[in-house]
Order: sequence, then structure tokens, then C-alpha cells
Amino acid sequence: MTSIDDFIPRFPNQDIFTRCVGKGTEGKVFVVSRRQNLVAKIYFPSRFASGLELAQHEYNVTDSLYHHGISVPKPEGVFEISFFWRSERYPAFVMERIRSGIRLDKLNLKKYSEEYELGLELMKNEEERVKKLGFTSVDVWTGNCFYFPEEKKVILYDFSRWGLPRMP
Repeated sequence: MTSIDDFIPRFPNQDIFTRCVGKGTEGKVFVVSRRQNLVAKIYFPSRFASGLELAQHEYNVTDSLYHHGISVPKPEGVFEISFFWRSERYPAFVMERIRSGIRLDKLNLKKYSEEYELGLELMKNEEERVKKLGFTSVDVWTGNCFYFPEEKKVILYDFSRWGLPRMP
């Protein structure tokens, strides 16, 4: 029988007290290193793919987007993550933690309508760049976009349903 050790390395210097900072339909996001400013996304296994396959896929898409200059969290890799209160070990996609941005869907439309419109335009511009590169962007919406009003920029995230460009 194979184990998780046969596939991926253990995440080095993981914080002992890891806390959940986000939950979606496909997984949860935990802070794994406050010192390095990193989070890990652990996936709920589905009947279509294992947690390891989902982590590897999202890492591959994010890494490719990052190296094409698209505004995304810096990917670190796929690692084994564990929690002191559980004996299980989980495959996870580890990436930079985005701390100071505002989720675009959380921006108060009545109070900040101009900021929202600018953030939405920036998000759509990034999505167009992504499509021109050949990625299949399935899940681009304001809830998967951090907006930075002072810098007038956005960072897209959550690429688990995206497709990589086809090779010629």
C-alpha cells in the first residue's frame, strides 16, 4: 500500500497552531506559516479526484499563471500538512497569504461604488489576459478577487476548476 510519503514532501517548519482562514465548496484554507506568510489549501476529496490530484492541479494552474505575469498569489508547491489535534496527514497546495486586499464582493457598493467599478474593470482585464494566454477560466467572479484600492490592482485566486492552455 502506498502512503502520502511516496508522493509529496512534508511542509517544513509548519506552525503548531494552524488556523482556518477560509472555506469554499472544494476545501479549506489554513495559515501554515505566519513567519513566511503562507497558507495551505486542503481539498475535500470528490468522486472525480483525490485531494492530492486537486492540489497538484491548482498548483500547476497557479504556477503557470504566476510565471505568465498574471496577478495571483505566489505558489510554493504541494506538500503534506498535518494538525497537532489529528493523526491524519493531508496533501495541500501551499501559496502566499494575501493579507491586505479587500475581497471585491465584500466592498460596500453604496459607499464605494467608484472603487468597486475600478476593481471590477481590473478583474475583467486580468481575465482577458488569462483567456488570451489560452487558460480556461471557469470561476472568475468578484468573490475570487482581492482588490487593493491604494495600488489600483487586483489579485485573482482559486483556480481549482481552471484549465491549462492546450499544447500545440
